[in-house]
Amino acid sequence: MKQLKRSFSKLLYKGHRHIGFAVSLITIMLSITGIALNHTSELKLDQHFIKSPVILDWYGIASSTHTKSFPLQKHWLTQLEQNIYLDNKAIFTSTEPLIGAIITADFIVAAFRHRLVLLTIEGDLIESIAKPGLEKIGHQNALIFIQAQQRIYSSKDQLLSWQESKFQPQHWSSKSPLPTAISEELKQDSREQILDLERVILDIHSGRFFGQYGVYLIDLSGVLLIFLAISGIWFWLRGYAKRHLKNINKQ
Repeated sequence: MKQLKRSFSKLLYKGHRHIGFAVSLITIMLSITGIALNHTSELKLDQHFIKSPVILDWYGIASSTHTKSFPLQKHWLTQLEQNIYLDNKAIFTSTEPLIGAIITADFIVAAFRHRLVLLTIEGDLIESIAKPGLEKIGHQNALIFIQAQQRIYSSKDQLLSWQESKFQPQHWSSKSPLPTAISEELKQDSREQILDLERVILDIHSGRFFGQYGVYLIDLSGVLLIFLAISGIWFWLRGYAKRHLKNINKQ
């Protein structure tokens, strides 16, 4: 019986030691990711985006192909997802669909479904003007035209006032395919604005980053940590009992 107890203790000790070494690696990972997640706001994890093609491919995130572009002489105004670009520069975001854009000598006007956005030639925001029911925009000479709720209006004072017009421009703003070089650059930029660092750290912490088996591994680690805690308490109590008995015998 005594030999059996010794064998059990020896086996338990070996298991405690080897499992402890293996689980310690996962425990370190869980500790680091857990601390990071507790300080998401301070570290701004949701504002840092993953740009690594390897990780983006791992998540199956592909480049968006849904672009809407309008030529502006030598420039292009493009909507890709919620991002608005002037050429290859992201200038602001919008959930409304871009329906057209025009450029004058002094400024750019971007038309959305329910507003007009006035921009500098460099793409800086000047003003946003509410205009419900916009359908299209165009310009001719010094006049800017819009069609809203099936009526045509014109402005000759930089969008300060509008008058209903019986005339319309020869050409309304219309979509055109982007040059390939700009298109590829925007698609890559858009792809890199989807996956934030907080999501990746959270997935690593839960094991989901490694797929279904990763979740099972984290679950198994939890079970093994319980085993380590119980076996550790058992060894401590066993050692405490031996020391206590030894002190009694000395007395």
